[in-house]
Amino acid sequence: MDEQTLKLKFERSSWRKAVSFAWTRIPDPLARRQLKLIATKGRNSLTEDKFNE
Repeated sequence: MDEQTLKLKFERSSWRKAVSFAWTRIPDPLARRQLKLIATKGRNSLTEDKFNE
């Protein structure tokens, strides 16, 4: 497995965890901002088939 594939898998799993987490309740604005950036819809929100295209 190459580095790019590993990076994409890591980003996708991070996205899944971020969207399932109640990050809006975190009092720290910097941590909340980072989680919001991860949770923003993008390539990671695609289905598995579309993601692999």
